[in-house]
Amino acid sequence: MRQNCRLCGSPKLDNSEFCELHHKAELSLDECYKIWLKSYNGALTMQSYLQEVLKLQETGQAVKEMAAHLLKPQSRSADDEADTNNL
Repeated sequence: MRQNCRLCGSPKLDNSEFCELHHKAELSLDECYKIWLKSYNGALTMQSYLQEVLKLQETGQAVKEMAAHLLKPQSRSADDEADTNNL
């Protein structure tokens, strides 16, 4: 069982595969997607949303790291994950 965050190696929360910072980033992305989806009258995919979030200058580092992680194909293993520090 993984004891560290999949994105940064910090200790993970008991109920998550991520640390507190990245867990909050994931929750924020989910909540904001609902708002964006409403604004787009339901015509916005999660993938498109995440790509747009990554382009925003105002997006914080942890949210960018989470968005990039969520955009990766599910088939990739944790060992193959690219470094997102340059986002």
